[in-house]
Amino acid sequence: TFLRLHLAETTDPRLALELATTGQHLEDEAARIRVTGADRLAATNAHTLDESELDTLRTTAPDTSRQAHRCAGKASFQTPAALLASWTHIPFGEANKLIGDASDLISRRDMAGNQLPPRFEHLATLFTTPGPAQSPALHPSVVRETSQKLAKREPKDQTFDGVRTEPTLFHADGRPVEEHAANLL
Repeated sequence: TFLRLHLAETTDPRLALELATTGQHLEDEAARIRVTGADRLAATNAHTLDESELDTLRTTAPDTSRQAHRCAGKASFQTPAALLASWTHIPFGEANKLIGDASDLISRRDMAGNQLPPRFEHLATLFTTPGPAQSPALHPSVVRETSQKLAKREPKDQTFDGVRTEPTLFHADGRPVEEHAANLL
């Protein structure tokens, strides 16, 4: 905020470029944070937090010195996506996509809650690793979009249900299409 306010009236084109570049870097990192946050919501079963815990979090920073208070019976929200949509005031469809993207680009879980590699490991590397400062980084939304297109063409990921999910789309050279997509990007 300080940078934006300080440079809002700049007449120096170099500072204007710096401001625009900083804005783009912040947007890119925010896109990564959103998907990582969705991953953590799913991984921690945040949708099972008790209503009193959620009410407290609306006004007070989390007290991580104690265990989170979870629902004893029925969860406050049916799914992590439902919590994410409600908490961040975004449409449920968008929240659900973020949860799916997290599984494809950050990590998956099995029924025991063990963390497994993401569905699209090559795209995941592009998504989570910003480019070097001297070269333009690939915008995370391009990687997310590519991942979403591949996910529509691959069978539903059933890793959580105990069904091993492997890529089914392969290039003529025998490598997964996902790997080729990552190389092209």
